[in-house]
Amino acid sequence: MRVVLGLLLLACCGGLVSSADIINPDSANTFHVLSGSNPGGWVLTGSANPNPILNMTIGTTYYISIDYSNTAHPFGLNTNGATTGGPALVVGDYGLVVNGTSPCTGSATAGFVSTAAAPFCVLAFTPNATTPQLYYHCTVHQNMVGAFQLNAAAAAGNATTAAPTTGAPTTGAPTTPAPAGNGTTTPPTTAAPANSISPDATNTFHVTGAVANNAGWIFTSGGATFTNPTLNIAYGKTYTFSIEFPTSIHPFGLSTSATNTAVSDLGLKNAVNGSTCGVDTNTGGFTTTTTCSLTFTPPANTPQPLYYHCAFHSAMVGQIVVSGLPKSSGFALVPGFAALFAVIAGLFAQ
Repeated sequence: MRVVLGLLLLACCGGLVSSADIINPDSANTFHVLSGSNPGGWVLTGSANPNPILNMTIGTTYYISIDYSNTAHPFGLNTNGATTGGPALVVGDYGLVVNGTSPCTGSATAGFVSTAAAPFCVLAFTPNATTPQLYYHCTVHQNMVGAFQLNAAAAAGNATTAAPTTGAPTTGAPTTPAPAGNGTTTPPTTAAPANSISPDATNTFHVTGAVANNAGWIFTSGGATFTNPTLNIAYGKTYTFSIEFPTSIHPFGLSTSATNTAVSDLGLKNAVNGSTCGVDTNTGGFTTTTTCSLTFTPPANTPQPLYYHCAFHSAMVGQIVVSGLPKSSGFALVPGFAALFAVIAGLFAQ
């Protein structure tokens, strides 16, 4: 992966490149479409660039107000964000409906059109848990397309079950219990971090969602959910990251910084025998419109600390702790002395 900072790539079948912003609805949960043009794209309130990403939470009803006469650009939804290819123009019925008696013509499967004068067409949309990764489209012009970011409802919080311990407190400095009757001493123990997980039996970490408002990654482990957990791995083993939700706007990568979202080539790669992820050419992060798998085998020079990151959202970050990394001897010859030692060693060998 090569990090190339720049415009946002909405990666999917064929790829969609757009200098897109992520915008929230107004106080009435409404997104306002101000205009649209080919090849310029859709213009919405709150975005400095065309075709912005619309930020939504599953289970909440949103409204899309088409605030101009869009007879040349019918508005609809589909699961293909590509800017080329006939299927990109086919919109489907994903729950986009006319709000009340709003003056709209068309349909969910043909695209909606607003009248020439106010009041304009207002559409309602309530994403649910089964809603796929969606894009809004002009049914005529393929480059008039933007993405929906569907966030999970408010997270329940991190699992906080501490690892079981015997004879030692779970907080504070480790202590040594009094010797038992046979004279042996129980080794000191400390509690495992509450938000720390290990892979499953197949050495897999399951990345299952994103917290609302891009506040973190959601991992599932042992039937519990964790937000941005610390991942425990070991040197010399291969691990799989199973990305189990659409990540077109959450490119997944590795970094040596907890605050900088730039991801680097640190050995994360597509699974050889598994479903492969797309690559965001602007950030180097991995994306998928459905699910995909990545593998990571920590090399001997794995930097510590190491972090997994979303390449766009700084709050979507967690640490990776690698145990068993080879340690250097700590002894190095000062430049110039190596040759001297070699000569002396040669004299003794004669």
